[in-house]
Amino acid sequence: QALIEFLKKLTYDNQDGRIIVDTRDRSVKYVMLNASTSFRQIVDQARSVVLASGTLSPLETILPLFDAKPSEAIEQYRCDHIVDPSRLLAMAVPSGPSGRAFDFRHPNRSDPALIADLGRALINVCNVTPGGVVVF
Repeated sequence: QALIEFLKKLTYDNQDGRIIVDTRDRSVKYVMLNASTSFRQIVDQARSVVLASGTLSPLETILPLFDAKPSEAIEQYRCDHIVDPSRLLAMAVPSGPSGRAFDFRHPNRSDPALIADLGRALINVCNVTPGGVVVF
């Protein structure tokens, strides 16, 4: 099934995506650059489509996914941030508990030691944060 889906993607317009051949892990991947081609099938078949997220902003970048629908058919709802600013802490974490620098550039992303150190850092934050955390 996965092979059939991959082969279907090869018929898409050249602007919709790119084929990536990785000789290191001997893989071939299709990277979608334009989701509207695939998303159009969903929009055309569904009675309603609801996109709900705190991070779909600016929404104007998402609206082309609905270009087949008239603008009066699209309803947008926005609200202010629901988390009180006194409960937010945004910070960059340059290194893990081992002292190793967090370097997540492409060549390092699958390094088991780096991933383990990231996991330990998240566990440490969770252990000292009452009520939970949200991590991006």
